Amino acid sequence: MLKMIFATGVNGEFGLNGSLPWGHNKDDLKNFQEYTKGARLVMGARTFESLPRRLPNRLNIVISSRAVRAGNGDTPDLILSSKDVSGLIASMARGEEDIVVIGGASLIELMSEHVDEMNHTVIDGDFDCDVRVDLKKVYEGVQDLQNEKISYYNWGNTLILNRGK
Repeated sequence: MLKMIFATGVNGEFGLNGSLPWGHNKDDLKNFQEYTKGARLVMGARTFESLPRRLPNRLNIVISSRAVRAGNGDTPDLILSSKDVSGLIASMARGEEDIVVIGGASLIELMSEHVDEMNHTVIDGDFDCDVRVDLKKVYEGVQDLQNEKISYYNWGNTLILNRGK
């Protein structure tokens, strides 16, 4: 199954100086850990570089045309070229393990129309940012799935969208 998880501020705030605009949010990080446990994670180079280390107990796949390292010097498990990213990720999702897209902003926007499930947490507050997710574009991509059964679950400030099969 192809999934996506991300958190933004109300206005799509996503990143600030290589980190999260709201800093450490215990509930959001717990949601992220539970949702991605055992999955194959797909992310952009800057998202991987913003991590303190490779995320444990998950396959870390980076879309990039260059070598990347996490904060402690870890390298990803796999680096894939950015050619036809959406088709590649969609074909990988046919395996037994979940594929979870975790960022950056452009990858989230690109993959929104392909995901089977989306987990979006909105963090309340007014945040400075230098990276923003175009929420209109993301939810327009999801709207294309309206022909298929979609159920919405609210969990705190998190919207979980699931396309039925």
